[in-house]
Amino acid sequence: MPLLEGLDGVQKMSKSYGNYVGINETPEDIFGKLMSVSDAMMWRYFELLTRIPESEIAALRAEHPMEAKKRLARTITAQYYGDRGATDAAEHFARVHQHRDVPDEIETARVPADAAAGGKSLPPKVRRGPCGSC
Repeated sequence: MPLLEGLDGVQKMSKSYGNYVGINETPEDIFGKLMSVSDAMMWRYFELLTRIPESEIAALRAEHPMEAKKRLARTITAQYYGDRGATDAAEHFARVHQHRDVPDEIETARVPADAAAGGKSLPPKVRRGPCGSC
């Protein structure tokens, strides 16, 4: 059984390495993380993670990589959340990451005015967006 490289495209997919897609993550997170896979690595994900026939994968290679990657993300998200979950996640991704619209939910934080004046910095962001780099 081959090992699947993680989102970094280098090491095996592993929670320890932080380069994984968890099956219990939200549909938006799964879709977003799969959209962050490199164009070259996406074909291996198609091969190992989907049941799409090789002939269809070959046809996808002729398309724009973004369209093929959307198919990959939609297919895998649908395996865990159904077609509706995959569609909603794709729409969320397009709205937030492609069109740069404001997400439905935004974490807010209050920073006291004296914190900036006192030279204090904001704490590092704890959680990244669904694509892992935004």
